[in-house]
Amino acid sequence: MPFMATRIAFALSLLALCSCFKKDIHIHTDLPREAVAELDAVVRGAVPRAHVFWTTGATASIAGKETADIVAVMDPLWYETKKRAKQLLPYKSPAAAAFLEGMKDPDGAYAAMRMSILLVAYNPAMIKQSALPESWKDLLKPSFKNLVSMGNPLESPATLAAISVLSEKFGWDFFSGLRRNGIVAAQTESEVLARIESGERPVGILLAEHIADAAMRRAPVRPIHPREGVIPVPGYVAIMSTTRHPEAAQKVYDWLFSTGAQNILARTTGQHSPNPRMVPHDALRTLKEMLPYFTGWTTTATPQLLDNAEHLRAKFSEIVMH
Repeated sequence: MPFMATRIAFALSLLALCSCFKKDIHIHTDLPREAVAELDAVVRGAVPRAHVFWTTGATASIAGKETADIVAVMDPLWYETKKRAKQLLPYKSPAAAAFLEGMKDPDGAYAAMRMSILLVAYNPAMIKQSALPESWKDLLKPSFKNLVSMGNPLESPATLAAISVLSEKFGWDFFSGLRRNGIVAAQTESEVLARIESGERPVGILLAEHIADAAMRRAPVRPIHPREGVIPVPGYVAIMSTTRHPEAAQKVYDWLFSTGAQNILARTTGQHSPNPRMVPHDALRTLKEMLPYFTGWTTTATPQLLDNAEHLRAKFSEIVMH
């Protein structure tokens, strides 16, 4: 019995020793549950010294109560706000070395682990191939009057980013022209997608991941890549400065940029990887194919977007929504 008791005590001590090496890492994200489930199943073996726990929800759901070690949400403004408040832990992951430079904060406060791309989409049952818009400015043509919708920058960070790029490229007269041509600013990109599918508004400014979703459902939605460029919007990830386990958090952070994690993200979200070598969803062009048509997202784009956010929202609301 003493021998057995000694063996049990030794086994328990080993368990305790092993568990002490494992650090609890909490990730808050707005990724779809399917993506989280697949990532969770793989990260356990990929980062054996971390217990990873996930909570899901939009950016607003963590306002004022950031208890996560890592945050991965599609809201560029959130990251720059937290960086300025010194609430993010600077770390330049070697795993993201091959990723687009414009998608990484130069100080290492955050980096894009995924990327939404805004382009033009249409319903092929409603718009003939010969009549497709080839340019952003083609949306101002009389032939597209009352046929176009887009997201609302008051609700969508991605739409806000698009307005920033398009207003800088074409001026606010572009949006005045869209208003005169009867554009509708929907509350969400999902509503834009629904209008394209139904034919109510068969043309829209839309995120590429919605086109991937439509393709999976065999819905009548196809992409157009305007000749002046598509608009990339980063989906950043960052480590909170309040993390109790910075080394473990960095290991998990590194893994999110790995080939395994990036493949899962591309397949389950329909978004692109900022790594040009990664293959996107079957319904989308590769990043290498689209890079020559990018409007560009430099390392200064996110700070500028935060500085100009209120002006952009107010100006868009004044011109398009009133």
